[in-house]
Amino acid sequence: MKKVVFIVSVILNMVFIAYAIYTSRNRIEAFFVKKYKIVFFGDSITAGGDWRELLQRHDVKNSGLPTLPTRNLLSAVNNTVIKYKPDTCYLMGGINDILMGVPIKKIDKNYTSIIDTLLMHKITPIIESTLYTTTDSVNYSVDTLNSYLIALAKARSLRYIDINKLYRKGHIIQAKFTIDGLHLKKESYGIWANALK
Repeated sequence: MKKVVFIVSVILNMVFIAYAIYTSRNRIEAFFVKKYKIVFFGDSITAGGDWRELLQRHDVKNSGLPTLPTRNLLSAVNNTVIKYKPDTCYLMGGINDILMGVPIKKIDKNYTSIIDTLLMHKITPIIESTLYTTTDSVNYSVDTLNSYLIALAKARSLRYIDINKLYRKGHIIQAKFTIDGLHLKKESYGIWANALK
């Protein structure tokens, strides 16, 4: 009987250790990996994607920072992007600024500073459109910001990706893709990742 209890105990411990390693794999990997080829940088919409899993790559870092407007993203860019020395940074932000009433020209100025900081460190920024919401009045400002971002991408000879075309109907995100009219459902990120691939 003691032998059976011992065997069951060993098996349960092995299962527990395997589960702990599996659930902590991103933190364990981050401890050892100090350089990433790709960093995703932005607000909660970026943060919501498990980009390693979605892109099936281990050289991807998610540096999304929920709730932050672009001025805070600019302040955080050194510690959340540049220190990892990526080749490429996918950037999306601005919706928090819009919801806070920050003028579009100020958001554009912050974006320009983020982009120029990345370029100065030889990191290629890829600008992703600010995502629509289910609120028409908000989306008017999103369209205005995205026009600025398109112009910024052209001025710096950078790639601009219209993420909105994946989810929109007219100038509004379809409710079926969101959990609250703003943030994407987990399954909606697969559409985004497939477009990036």
